[in-house]
Amino acid sequence: MNRSLSLLRSAAPVLGVAFALLIWGLLARIVGRAILLPGPLETLQTLYEIVRGPGFAAVVAATLGRWGAALLLAVPVAVLTGTVAGLSGTGAEFLRPLVSAARATPVISVILIALIWLPVPQVPVLVGFVVGYPLLHQGIADGLRAVDPELRELARAFRWGVRRRVVHLELPGSWPTVSSAIAGALGMSWKAVLAAEVLSLPAFGIGSMLQESRTYLDTAAVLAWTLIAVLAAYGFDLLLSLLVRVQAQRRAGGFGHGRSAPGTWTGAAAELGARGPRPTELVFQDASFGFPDEEILSSFNLTVKPGEVCALLGPSGCGKTTLIRLAAGILRPASGAVLLGGLPPRRVRPAPAVAFQDPRLLPWEPARVQVHLGMPGRRSAGRAHVHRLLKEFGLAQASERYPDELSGGMKKRLNVARAVAHPSGLLLLDEPFSHQDPTTHAELLAFASGLLQRDPRTTLLVTHDPHEALTLADRVVVLSADRPLRIVADTSTTGLSSAQLLQLFPAPDTTPKNK
Repeated sequence: MNRSLSLLRSAAPVLGVAFALLIWGLLARIVGRAILLPGPLETLQTLYEIVRGPGFAAVVAATLGRWGAALLLAVPVAVLTGTVAGLSGTGAEFLRPLVSAARATPVISVILIALIWLPVPQVPVLVGFVVGYPLLHQGIADGLRAVDPELRELARAFRWGVRRRVVHLELPGSWPTVSSAIAGALGMSWKAVLAAEVLSLPAFGIGSMLQESRTYLDTAAVLAWTLIAVLAAYGFDLLLSLLVRVQAQRRAGGFGHGRSAPGTWTGAAAELGARGPRPTELVFQDASFGFPDEEILSSFNLTVKPGEVCALLGPSGCGKTTLIRLAAGILRPASGAVLLGGLPPRRVRPAPAVAFQDPRLLPWEPARVQVHLGMPGRRSAGRAHVHRLLKEFGLAQASERYPDELSGGMKKRLNVARAVAHPSGLLLLDEPFSHQDPTTHAELLAFASGLLQRDPRTTLLVTHDPHEALTLADRVVVLSADRPLRIVADTSTTGLSSAQLLQLFPAPDTTPKNK
């Protein structure tokens, strides 16, 4: 049954063409006058004679050349202005009048003005540009606006360079919208070039031949040249689709195709320990931060010593993630300072390593590339290191899988693996081990504990799990539920039990509120 449906789907275009030819033949027979509507056979015979005739290649090449020139002008301008409009609201408003004017100006007006300004052969080029440019501009702008802002925050946190950001984020993230705009721009600009040729009559061109055939009332030739124009556009559309498919396959190939064999939970930790980064001191110094309607921090102070693992515990929504984002340099304090080794986070190289609360995986990249993107630049040992980390996090068999093929727990582990791959002296973990089954949770904690012992990094760990805090942290900081955020308790985990840790949390406020 499925095979029959597949064959029917494959044959559908041929059946559609056959049906159209049948309707065409019936209409031609009903009209009964070839000068008004010649039949398919007569038109195809004329088409054959045109293709065999002298000068056919020069005519088609001239039109394609003008169309190509129009696109060569439109694409770089659209990329520039579309990028500005897509990434900046102010830029979008600044460019709106120009783009709106290009979109609203009638094609006939552009042709008439171009006939005054330009030599005849260049008129179709300008017309094709004016028609194709606004479509490309809007598609690029809309595509960039569609990119997930949380993925852009990921790129900023890991300090991706321009090439990495374009190749792995902006281009694939905007491509569904941009590709539709490209298809529309190709079709509309092609028709605009033909219309301009019909009116401007350059020496060679499909439009010129259409006009000549109309002058001699050769309807079969008009239809034949129209078919040539349609087939040429259809051929380029197929070529574009093929190029897109090949590029997608190349991207899926990525770097390396091997899969890691199952192993123990110590290999990657040992390798990291041999070349681990130097731990960095983290200091919140009288840091204040808030939003227009809410103050989150006010003169907040906290120091995490080099190599120390500090766990932050507190009620949901109290501001723990804000501290992580300030330490990562994603946010800046309104006053005071956040310092890593005496420098603001944005000036530290490499950037702090972050495992976000939500995994923030790129939907179009397989697991191995997700981990690789945690590593700055290109490293000769990167491929082996990535596969080793995937093995250590229990993801060896998921190396080639995409995020939509992974479970929630696997996504969490991939998020942590990407952070561990980043060679920073500061590791920021925002509830990284939540939503795991008990066995995997215990294995991850054991791996993380071994990693932090072999590869000491200054670590800020946000968690709601006292067991996680006591297993991984040297120190626990309990935060208040009220705003601005306060430190309720700050103690070493040495000799501390879960029950004692829970007692450090402030009792809920049961005082009746005045109505």
